[in-house]
Amino acid sequence: MQRLIFHILILSILFTDPVGALYAGWYRGDSKTAAIYAVSIAMVGSSYIKGGKKGVSKIDEMLGIVAKKTNNVDGFELVYKKIKDLSPTDFHIASVNPLDPAVATKIKANDFIEHVDKDFIKVNLDQKLEKFSKKIDDLASKLNWSKTDKDLFNKTFKATPTSENIQSWKLLKKANRTGLMQNTNAIDILTKARLNPNINKLGITDEALAKIKGFRGTSFEDVIKQLDEFATHVNPNQVEGLSKLVSDLGKGGSWSQGAEWTLRYINKNATHFNGRKIVFEITEKWGDAENGMIRIADVVDITQDNFKIYYELKSVIDVPPGKFAEQFIKDLSRRDVNSLDQIKWIFDGQKAPADFKEKMIKAIEDLDINDKKIAEKFLPDVRKPNTELLKKEIKTRFEEIFKVTD
Repeated sequence: MQRLIFHILILSILFTDPVGALYAGWYRGDSKTAAIYAVSIAMVGSSYIKGGKKGVSKIDEMLGIVAKKTNNVDGFELVYKKIKDLSPTDFHIASVNPLDPAVATKIKANDFIEHVDKDFIKVNLDQKLEKFSKKIDDLASKLNWSKTDKDLFNKTFKATPTSENIQSWKLLKKANRTGLMQNTNAIDILTKARLNPNINKLGITDEALAKIKGFRGTSFEDVIKQLDEFATHVNPNQVEGLSKLVSDLGKGGSWSQGAEWTLRYINKNATHFNGRKIVFEITEKWGDAENGMIRIADVVDITQDNFKIYYELKSVIDVPPGKFAEQFIKDLSRRDVNSLDQIKWIFDGQKAPADFKEKMIKAIEDLDINDKKIAEKFLPDVRKPNTELLKKEIKTRFEEIFKVTD
C-alpha cells in the first residue's frame, strides 16, 4: 500500500497534462491508472486509452501538439509528436488527427503558433514548473534530502523527470555515483534496464545495476545497454548465475573489464547461444586431498549434461595470460571433459597482440603435463599416447580451441 501511495504521489507530481498522464498509463501497462486518466481526455484520446496498454491498438496513429519552454521571443515553441514518443515534460495543447497531413505540416512549420493564446501557454508553463518545484521540495523533505542533494537533483533534471528516473537517481545516490547522478542520459539508460522484466527474472537487483562501473573506452551507459540487450533477447529460464557477472561489473578495474568482455561476447554470439542453457561463473572442485583442484569457469554450456562446454574469456594485452598453464591443465583435467571440443578460450580482439598465435603456440609447447591419463583421455585412438602427442594435437586444433574475436 505504501508503494502504491508513493507511486500515485509521483504521478501527481509529474503529469500535469492529460496526454502526459495518458502516456504514463499506456507505457506502464497499468489499466487502472489508464482508466483513471481516460476520464480527463476528451473524445478520441479516451477511446484509445481505454483498457490500458492492451487496449491501445491505435496509439501510433495519434499525435499531440505540445509546448516546450525556450529562450525565444515567445518563451516557448510548439512541436508535434506521436503519442508514443511523448515524455512527461511535454505540455499538451491539443490532439491532432494524423490522417490530415495538411494540419500536421502546418504544425511542423510552426504556423499553428499564430492561432494559440501565447499568454495562456506561457503562464501555464511557468505554473507547471513552479508547481513541480514545490512538489520536489515536499518530496525532498519526506525523503530527508539535504540541500546539496536537492540542488544536485534540480541541476540534473532541468525539466520534469519521470517517477522511475527519480528512483534511478536515488539508487545512484545511494551507490555514491555522484558523476552519474548529474548525467540524465545515464539515468535514462539505467531506468530502461531496471524496467526490463527479464532483468529481475535473471536475479539482478536495481542496487546491483547502480553499482556497475565503466572503464577506459567503455562507459557505465555502454555496459548497462549491453546488459539490457542481453536480458531482452534471452530466456531467463535458460540462464543461471548472471548476478555473479553483474557483481564483477561493479568491482571496477580488471574485474569490470573481464566481465564486460564476457557479456559482449555472449551478446555478439546470441544466435549461437540461443536456446542453449548457460551458467556464468561456476566454481568446481575435484581430485583428492593431495591433488585437489579448484577451477572457476567464466561460462559453461550445460545444454547436454554429458557434454558440457567450458568457456574461458580473456580480455588481456599480454599473452599467454597469467596462470595460463595452470588454468589450461586444469581444464584438461576436468573429469567431465573428454574431448578438446569441450574447451574454448576466447580472447578479446581489441587487445590481443599481432603475434598472438605465435606466443600461444610457444606456451602450449611449454606446458608441463605430468598426468599420463590426460593424454590417454584425449587421444583414445592413439596406440601409445603421451603428452607430446597431446600438445601436437592441441596445436593442430589451435583455431578451434583458442579464438580471437571482437
